[in-house]
Amino acid sequence: MSWGEVDPRYGDAGILLATSVDGRPLDAEGPQLVVPGDTAGSRYVSRITSIWTGPATAFT
Repeated sequence: MSWGEVDPRYGDAGILLATSVDGRPLDAEGPQLVVPGDTAGSRYVSRITSIWTGPATAFT
């Protein structure tokens, strides 16, 4: 997810780290990163193992 998607001045999208679906734990599948307002429901990441937040660094 980019900053523009979560920034209130731009996309203002809420991002959710789901640990269960319909009350069923995602223990075997792992947590999923989802955008609840997505109408297509196609932007999600499964099997999250770690989350890093911080400044972006340039790739060289």
